[in-house]
Amino acid sequence: MSEQSEATIAAEFRQPREIIDAASRALRVIGADPAEAQLGALAAVRAEAAGQEGLKWLAEILATPWNPQKAPPTVEVAEYPDTRIYELKALGQPALRTMLELIDLASEGLGDVALAGRLFIAYTEQECVAGPLWDELLLRQAAQLQRAVVLLGSARTTVPAIRTMARRTEGNAVVVESGLRADLAEVVPPHLFMPCVTAFIVLPGSAEPAAELVPIPARPLPIRDEDWQNIQRIAGKFLVVGA
Repeated sequence: MSEQSEATIAAEFRQPREIIDAASRALRVIGADPAEAQLGALAAVRAEAAGQEGLKWLAEILATPWNPQKAPPTVEVAEYPDTRIYELKALGQPALRTMLELIDLASEGLGDVALAGRLFIAYTEQECVAGPLWDELLLRQAAQLQRAVVLLGSARTTVPAIRTMARRTEGNAVVVESGLRADLAEVVPPHLFMPCVTAFIVLPGSAEPAAELVPIPARPLPIRDEDWQNIQRIAGKFLVVGA
């Protein structure tokens, strides 16, 4: 193999910390706050490690203007005997921010002892980001809550999909349980199974086995040159005050 070929191959591999740094700075450029940018970058690098999809999907977020909303988001709460449902209405809000707000809403009642054993659902009828970018956020929340959590639906598919993120560790593998659970079909309102709906669901009871967040692999990851150059171009516009 020639030196040129070796250099070309080496240039296609990037350390996860490089990807996280570039992705975070790129998100800050378009208007994400520091917490959103960090979580978005972690989501991108996990998806990239899983199948070279993270930066491609992140590019879609970066291509959409991070415009301020015309009106603040609103939340409506519906109470049922064993379920609490939050509907988030946030038209014009960036998809990444909507993702994080759905997770926060569905998780906020878990500290109330009076609500123990209840199913919590937060949903929106607007487009959210692609499934691969949900993985990091769902896995992280499952580990934090020690609960099994579910992503229901996707605005990018014509058929709703259920992805049960019951975290399990097999070496360094991430196991994602998929499939429609009969018990969910019985308790989740039918209108949440529409293709236009994205819902985050926290299941009652602790995850079995206990949820654990597997670290993103520390090894260099193969990155498509076009994806990397695009992220770097945007990230380069981020100016650090005082630098």
